[in-house]
Amino acid sequence: ELSPLHPFFDQLADLAQTSFHWEKLTPLLNQLPVTSYQLPVTSHQSPVTSHQLPVTSYQLPVTSHQLDQEPTSTPRIAVARDRAFNFYYQDNLDLLQDYGAELVFWSPLTDITLPPNTHGLYLGGGFPEIFAEALEANENARSHLYHAIQEGLPTYAECGGLMYLCNALVDLNGDSWNMVGSLPTTTQMQKRLTLGYRQATVQANSPLVQPGQTFWGHEFHHSNLSQPPTTPLYFLKSYRPDTPQHAEGWSLNHLHASYLHLHWGSSPTLPQQFVATCRQQQQGRVSSR
Repeated sequence: ELSPLHPFFDQLADLAQTSFHWEKLTPLLNQLPVTSYQLPVTSHQSPVTSHQLPVTSYQLPVTSHQLDQEPTSTPRIAVARDRAFNFYYQDNLDLLQDYGAELVFWSPLTDITLPPNTHGLYLGGGFPEIFAEALEANENARSHLYHAIQEGLPTYAECGGLMYLCNALVDLNGDSWNMVGSLPTTTQMQKRLTLGYRQATVQANSPLVQPGQTFWGHEFHHSNLSQPPTTPLYFLKSYRPDTPQHAEGWSLNHLHASYLHLHWGSSPTLPQQFVATCRQQQQGRVSSR
């Protein structure tokens, strides 16, 4: 999946270099107001110094719950980020922080456990099939993650994150690699690309969603699952009216796992609910189900 991207990025760079009047644009960018922004702390670092970023006019919506009660705790959400898992919308991470979460980065490739005092887990997209051997070799991390999810750790897994949580991953050579095992299904790589925008109608509760809600997202993957969910998280439908909807996604034991990539800027209730669930976990009010 990666090799065709390099010439594409080269084309984008050439397009940007030749299509913009940089002598006029750069001074305008330098005139933007700035504010202090604290970068999130990784599992191997203490807080770093603030950086100057442009001010945004975006305001988070105020809910009735927020009007009644201000959060009194800061839940810690572990975000998987390394060579295998690196597809994240920065807006999603910012929204988690805006709603009161502390983000701590860790690596399923090299770290043997989750960061200490973790109250939630975010497994983003990426290319676990490329690093399947290394992911399998880190048995301590897989075992630790399996037991944490079994015990009810609120978890959001998206595309590559979903693949990592399956029983196994079978690559294009037919080799099978053990994964975490939280989902009773196997990822099977395929040459065919599944791609497109989807409207998701929620069918089951998860740490982020409730039945009846609808969201737009997109799929981009070269794999499918050997076993569909018994009770799907979503019904997905393409924007084309002639395409049938299909069941997708898993909701098990406070685990939200789906191929669907969601940008939370259009639906800020998603990160708000996730942080609220992680806060309940921090306060000992989330139990396995």
